[in-house]
Amino acid sequence: MALYGLKKKPTLNDVINEFETEPNPIKYPDRTATFVRNSFELSQLDGEGMREMEEQQARQMKEAAK
Repeated sequence: MALYGLKKKPTLNDVINEFETEPNPIKYPDRTATFVRNSFELSQLDGEGMREMEEQQARQMKEAAK
């Protein structure tokens, strides 16, 4: 029996079977970078702290070049 132009509406048992057979239908993104960036240590580098760190790195590079 062919159905043309119509769609079969799934029953409750069809939906339940689909959820039970598929292990994890939702793929979550890797949020490791967000957690690290929002950590206490890295949140201190916003604004003035970041500028100081860049200046320190520049001084270290100049010393290494000498």
